[in-house]
Amino acid sequence: MDQLTLVIGTRNSSSWSLRAWLLLRQLGLAHQVISIPLRHPDTALRIQRYSPSGKVPVLLDGERTVWDSLAIAEYLAERHPGLWPADPAQRALARSVACEMHSGFSALRTFLPMDFTARFGPPGRLLATVDADVRRLIAIWAACRRGTDGAGQFLFGDFSIADAMLAPVCSRFTTYAVPLDPASQAYVDAIMRLPAMVEWGRLAAAELAGVPMVEEPMVTAVAEEPTTPPPKAVAPVLATPPPPTPEPAPPPPLPERIAPPEPEAAPAPVMATPPIPLWPPPAAMQTEPPAELRRAPRPIPSTVMVKPIGDGTRRRR
Repeated sequence: MDQLTLVIGTRNSSSWSLRAWLLLRQLGLAHQVISIPLRHPDTALRIQRYSPSGKVPVLLDGERTVWDSLAIAEYLAERHPGLWPADPAQRALARSVACEMHSGFSALRTFLPMDFTARFGPPGRLLATVDADVRRLIAIWAACRRGTDGAGQFLFGDFSIADAMLAPVCSRFTTYAVPLDPASQAYVDAIMRLPAMVEWGRLAAAELAGVPMVEEPMVTAVAEEPTTPPPKAVAPVLATPPPPTPEPAPPPPLPERIAPPEPEAAPAPVMATPPIPLWPPPAAMQTEPPAELRRAPRPIPSTVMVKPIGDGTRRRR
């Protein structure tokens, strides 16, 4: 892989950006991030510089451009095995869960939008459509955990693409204090305690506060310690300093400036004959227009014409 660049949106609200970014962090891949604030007048134009769909996230790998979070996940899985469960049945279930999350749960997205840094009290009562989405997610988590026999703390034991796709849901449940059963709450807590999720929250809070922050660098290689000690540094030998340069003599003083003589007063101007006003024109300039340009006066009618309109009233024209 070449140098990876991930284009994302506002961290506090861009759930799709979190999914792709979380995979890169969990894999430990060095990458650069271009963060574009959402809901600004120039947002669409700035995103289109990188993404042909005009949406985030988009992954740039050299000359390759991969957009959509699920496509980015598959692109990374082809190059880094282990992002999907090894068992074929578990892998099929994990892909089904990721795809359902990608295309479903519209009520949850609408009424519990991602607000990563916010914290609200428990909801009094969820809307029926939102409650249905929550119950469906709890059922999904239980089905995934049954295949692990209690191993690990994620849906399929080890962290997978399914966990990355559901991480924003865990953020929503934390933000809005959605009541969950103990097993589901334990899974939400495990996701939210991930160092990458903690860092995402730190960066999201900094963005909201307008404080420039940078991501913690990823460690790609560890340098080995040298087997032999480095040679001792030798003090540099200073050359003989050059003789001091004599200071130049001060320049002679400038002669005093002689003020120029004051100009003589200009003679008073001689007023010419006052000009002829342009309006009204003089009597000599007032001429009658030609007869062909003159129009005969029209007599004023003695009656006023009226015209009836659709509602039966009469209005002056």
